[in-house]
Amino acid sequence: MLRTPAALLATLFCLPAAADLEAEVREVLAAGGLGETVAAVCVARLTPAGPEVIVDLDADRPLTPASNMKLVTTAAALDRLGPDFAFETTLSVVPAAAPGGDPSLRVVGSGDPGFGDPELLREAGLDPEDLVDRWVEAVKQTGTRRFASLRVDDSIFDRQFVHPDWPEDQLNRWYCAEVAGLNFNDNCIDVLYAPGPRAGAPPVVKVFPLYPDLLAMSTNRARTGTEDAFWVSRAADRNAFTFRGSVKDRRKDPVYVTVHDPPLFFARYLAHKLDEAGVSVGEVVREPTAPGAASGSASEAIHRVRSTLAGVLDRTNRDSQNLFAETLLKRLGHEASGEPGSFANGAEAVRGFLGRAMPGLDLSGVVIADGSGLASTNRLTARLLVGVLAHAAEAEAPAAELYRRSLAELGESGTLRRRGEGVEASRVFAKTGYIARVSALSGYLVLPAAGRAGEGEEVYAFSMLFNGFRPPLSNRSVKRVQDAVLAVLDERLSAEPASR
Repeated sequence: MLRTPAALLATLFCLPAAADLEAEVREVLAAGGLGETVAAVCVARLTPAGPEVIVDLDADRPLTPASNMKLVTTAAALDRLGPDFAFETTLSVVPAAAPGGDPSLRVVGSGDPGFGDPELLREAGLDPEDLVDRWVEAVKQTGTRRFASLRVDDSIFDRQFVHPDWPEDQLNRWYCAEVAGLNFNDNCIDVLYAPGPRAGAPPVVKVFPLYPDLLAMSTNRARTGTEDAFWVSRAADRNAFTFRGSVKDRRKDPVYVTVHDPPLFFARYLAHKLDEAGVSVGEVVREPTAPGAASGSASEAIHRVRSTLAGVLDRTNRDSQNLFAETLLKRLGHEASGEPGSFANGAEAVRGFLGRAMPGLDLSGVVIADGSGLASTNRLTARLLVGVLAHAAEAEAPAAELYRRSLAELGESGTLRRRGEGVEASRVFAKTGYIARVSALSGYLVLPAAGRAGEGEEVYAFSMLFNGFRPPLSNRSVKRVQDAVLAVLDERLSAEPASR
């Protein structure tokens, strides 16, 4: 039987912490040489009666969570959308407006971050270009070779593609990808390069996705040289790219650079691919319709692409993809308000989830700025994160399992693949987090019940937030402290007697 949120809240606050374990954790923090770093730690045993807090170190202090914000966003998405939810992107044919005229094509986005996502497509044995080829083939199968226009309906979200609190000097980096109602290839171009024929010559640059106008607006100022120091800049308000620096060797893995206005970017690429296949499109236009409104004449869908919420959660948490978190945030805002999803109404929807999940919890210092944690203005507490983890664990089985499986596993997968030294008895499923001067780790520590295999499991939720560290301290230094705390928890909790 599920506990009431009130019972969950009461146990988060009222049960005493285990003083000896808390003291050991405090000693680990003191030995970590953290200086003026502000640290908050909360650990709770998840029981049928509620989460029992056993470590409480400044757990009510609002701090910047970095990517631990994704834990809240994904929990809210599961709560609102449900585990069976799927995004869908549709390609349709719109009949001609007048007799004898040409029909049009329409692409309708649902905010799906997985449309054209290389990782999700790889699982299906495809890549983004294969997906577009399928759409081109679907158009060719209609028998029509001339269309008046290609219309893009991205109105499920607003067109504030970038959050104002994101770092302006990093907006061309993949983790700052613009957020739109229609997304493709993680809203980036992939850039590969190789040295030119001689020193000083421009390098050979290959870009995907590419269409003629993009090539015409791009400039290659890079040169073949004796070192690899290649980089790409983009104008803030258009897709004009400049390749800079020097190239010595062939690049094997792409450099990812964000694009501006992803819906129109994709539409222009699709129009180009259709043209190459002998299908002409008169113009590429954006439909100014509101979500759910009729978009002119009735249309006939000729291809649909769906992304399951399970796959989106995996990319959000395990791989820490910011774009996926932000599309979940905006989709939550749309579902809650009926208006185009935005950073503002998405944040309001997440705040509403927190109020429902943990009624009575003080949210006065909590700030929900974005969905990914990229904004340094976000504020959460370690106790709140433990409460969210406990709430997710108490959900019905499909949702609870999806949530835990979406997290990286210590020493095994995602952003925790290369961590785990000193943790032997437990399995840890968690979310990392890092932005400038902020490092975080929150998740579940799972032990065989009573330390004996075959008797179920005992689960602990934990959250560690570290803010304000400065050189010579680095994120790597703070992660070592986090891992040391996990090792202490693993050793102590796995050694507790069966009577616990």
